[in-house]
Amino acid sequence: MEYVVAIPSYQRPIAIETKTLKTLKEGGVDADKIYIFVANNEEYDKYFNKIPKNLYHQIIVGELGIRNQRVFISKFFKQGINIVSCDDDIEEFHFSNDKKTKIKIENVDGMFKQNFTK
Repeated sequence: MEYVVAIPSYQRPIAIETKTLKTLKEGGVDADKIYIFVANNEEYDKYFNKIPKNLYHQIIVGELGIRNQRVFISKFFKQGINIVSCDDDIEEFHFSNDKKTKIKIENVDGMFKQNFTK
């Protein structure tokens, strides 16, 4: 199943680059699937000038405030698109069958696809 990754972010262009975008790239997620949502044009300029273009598909000016931004994101993509919403400071994805065991997920792209399989 296809999907997009939506990352709301505010005043964290370095964190998103060195954490979430790095993690997604290492996990096999194609940059064409990654959308970064920022609050305003000033934030857009900071992110656009700081983050290498090969790490994401598009930076979108959305809304200020995480709740407003998440509502904006849900309306931004057409109905039927599978959306993975990620924080801007993710360094690893893990799987656990119980509360004690934590297994790092190496194939993040595969995990996302598997979770959207009907």
